[in-house]
Amino acid sequence: MRVVLRSPHGEVDVEVVVHDPAATVADLAAALAPDVGGGDAVLEVDGCRRERSMRLDECGLRPGCDIAVGADTAASSSRRAPLPPVPSSPAEVRVVGGLAAGARHPLAHGRSVLGRDPACEVVIGGRTTSRRHATIDIGPADGSRLTDAGSTAGTWLDGRRIGGSEPLVPAATAGLGSVLVRVGPPSWREPAVLGPPGPDGRRPLHRPPPLVPLPPVGPVTPPRPDPPPAERPRFAWAAALVPLVGGLVLARLVDPRLALFTLLGPAVLVGQWIEERRRHRRAGSGSRAAGLLGLTTFIADLEQAGAAEADRRHRAHPDPAALGEEIEALGAGLWSRRSGHPAFATVALGAAPALRWEPPTTRAAEGPAASLLAEARLPHGCPVLVPLGPGHHLGVAGPREASLAAARWVLMQLAAHHGPSDLRLGVVCAPGREADWAWGGFLPHVTGCGSSGRRLLGACAGDIGQVAELLAGGTSSHVVMVVDHEGSTRSITPFPEGSAAGPSTLVIGPSRRALAARCTSVLELDGPDGWGRVATGEAGPQPLLATGVTVATARRWARSLASLADPETLDGQAPVPASVRLLDLLDLADLSPAGVRRRWYGSNRGLAIPIGSTGGRDGPETVFLDLVTDGPHALVAGTTGAGKSELLRSLVAGLAVSAPPDRLALLLVDYKGGAAFAEAAQLPHVLGVVTDLGPDEATRALRSLEAELRRREQVLSELGLREIAAHPCHQAGPPPSDVHPLPRIVVVVDELAALVAELPFFLDGLVQLAARGRSLGLHLVLGTQRPGGVVSAAVRANCALRCCLRVPDEADAIDVVGSAAPARLDRRQPGRAFLRRGARDLVEVQVGLVGCRRAADAAPVTVVHAAFGPAPPGPTPDPPATESDLAGLVDACRAAAGRVGATRPRPLWLPP
Repeated sequence: MRVVLRSPHGEVDVEVVVHDPAATVADLAAALAPDVGGGDAVLEVDGCRRERSMRLDECGLRPGCDIAVGADTAASSSRRAPLPPVPSSPAEVRVVGGLAAGARHPLAHGRSVLGRDPACEVVIGGRTTSRRHATIDIGPADGSRLTDAGSTAGTWLDGRRIGGSEPLVPAATAGLGSVLVRVGPPSWREPAVLGPPGPDGRRPLHRPPPLVPLPPVGPVTPPRPDPPPAERPRFAWAAALVPLVGGLVLARLVDPRLALFTLLGPAVLVGQWIEERRRHRRAGSGSRAAGLLGLTTFIADLEQAGAAEADRRHRAHPDPAALGEEIEALGAGLWSRRSGHPAFATVALGAAPALRWEPPTTRAAEGPAASLLAEARLPHGCPVLVPLGPGHHLGVAGPREASLAAARWVLMQLAAHHGPSDLRLGVVCAPGREADWAWGGFLPHVTGCGSSGRRLLGACAGDIGQVAELLAGGTSSHVVMVVDHEGSTRSITPFPEGSAAGPSTLVIGPSRRALAARCTSVLELDGPDGWGRVATGEAGPQPLLATGVTVATARRWARSLASLADPETLDGQAPVPASVRLLDLLDLADLSPAGVRRRWYGSNRGLAIPIGSTGGRDGPETVFLDLVTDGPHALVAGTTGAGKSELLRSLVAGLAVSAPPDRLALLLVDYKGGAAFAEAAQLPHVLGVVTDLGPDEATRALRSLEAELRRREQVLSELGLREIAAHPCHQAGPPPSDVHPLPRIVVVVDELAALVAELPFFLDGLVQLAARGRSLGLHLVLGTQRPGGVVSAAVRANCALRCCLRVPDEADAIDVVGSAAPARLDRRQPGRAFLRRGARDLVEVQVGLVGCRRAADAAPVTVVHAAFGPAPPGPTPDPPATESDLAGLVDACRAAAGRVGATRPRPLWLPP
């Protein structure tokens, strides 16, 4: 686990590796001696003094904790004085925007000055913040008021500059240059439900069912466009003039009085025309009023929808101060987003002065409504969101310190909202930039896929290659990789442009041109104060004030999250150990003949032996292998360097200490020159070691085995027994003196492919004999480097017990254990295997080693300085030993056999 060590020499990050579960605080102090100048120092864990006799699993040691080392026992014997009580604050200032966001400052009643001056009651950093920028007055009854103190950059309230004193409401955002703050009462966070600490000190965080996301903003209804205006009434000149002319002619020719009747027609037409114009004016005025009312209502609906959308974004994406409070309090809102959440892997980059958006509508807008819709803006300070889910990549360009601050804020949002089972984080950077990202080593999300414990962190070319291998292994979690290294984007994401496969990336560069072409969103910062623009997809650049956090803030939050474990990762189990000693699994640390005799005759175990260790809910768990119940035959596959021969040696050693020679006989076939079983050949159980077989010798061996099976059938028949397990020599305790031994025979073959290539009929003969030998006590253990073309249908049918270490091809892994997982194992983790016992689930196991010996005085705790890289902290290298565990085990078995009078089993070979 990674912790922070504070001593008189300074502060340093260290990795604490506990080898003995019973280790104490004194053991930890001894391991810290090189860093603190002695092993007698008093330790304080998270400010609490711990007695030296206290066990480490009881002292509060956990990832991310603070270990303080006192100068000596006398100086640290007294308890630290209690801190004075902190009076309750009526309000607090939260820094919610800018590149140093996340801080919270309590306010007292009265006037408080905000600015860069250290003498201010609230110190606000920022290049554009004045030394005494503004004042806040907290009154007992009239609330809070904000007043500009003659600042250079001005004081802004919700986007408008203030000149005098303005009232402050909790939701209002005040701008002090390039820093955004809010003032409100202190809040309380509901704590998360945490389980008991695991073996690594982390506490599983109970993840309740996902919260129902806030519903999207309802659609607005644009007004219908005004109907085209009616044609203005026209005067009927023809209808008026023709009768008038005719009447005037008649009046002159016939009677002048007819002129009066002639004027009546035009008079009627004029009156009708005037009335129609009046109606036209009234209709036009009403239509314009209705249209204006519809637009006014539409504008109000747009503002209401914008306010609702801004509120939804603020709730779904808390500001840095609120998120930091949730992290430090280990609140119930942590890790609440899963892969199906609408906001999965979506982050806020900053606050926009007037963010464009497209509100949903019930129908298409036309006319002035369409123009209003196109110019729709969200309220001032609304978060700008970008996705980082599958297929999405973000580029951050600009001054390095500003870009790093923005990237830290993005990572902390992802780490707080998503659990490691849903999202992983990693960093690859150029050499020399490790210090900028060392804080990320505390995050539980940086551990790679599977149980190897390797981290998605790298700086040099070799580390980046290892990270790429981890990513290529595949994972059910989405991965977001920070690429702070020119030219490494392609090696980390070797997928086509626009592909949803592989990890998303957060690329950092000095300019837009330096970013990867695959970036779907780009945040471009103009200067060190955080102002810039963001472009997402096809949308044009949108101005914003970027949000960021300092290294100290990100480090504090990461250390808080380091103490948590995701119960949905590996089903809540501890990781598989990186190294296991077989003698520890056998409980034979002293390798005494008496201990071997106790295992031989203590119980009737059959052929059940511990073969390795896997991760359990309460720590590593021993994995047992039984050739009788899980077999009767086994297949072991593994490429060169994967640990296949070591597994076979461990299997032989485990069998030898589990049954005496009168119950077990071993026939070892080594087609790699005999080196694999050189030490094991001296076991009293061994019938012989075969390193080379010609056709004649192979035929004689098969005939000998067949004769032995016929003899066993006869012996069991005479005793009235159906199977060898009922024979008296296989019962608990030493066998009766008048009983002839009938041991089980285990034939172990190393490198089956070479045997098949030279003597194909020999394997067929062995398999045929094995099909008959289950009840007669014949068992096969077949090992091969290349399963392809060797594992026939007959072998698969008879070998129900299968173990696959790392193999180069997924097809080989599937052929052996039905899963491609062994092909993705880390080549730097020899002895890691997948075991399938019949129809039971596939189990990942670290095979117990017998090829080395650990010093008896090995330290129960080791401490190493934390390094930026993929390699997990592991045990310190064992000191060189002149004798391996296997050699000591052979000597103990030979001595135990001599004391009980056991002899080598009856030879199988017929004389030539």
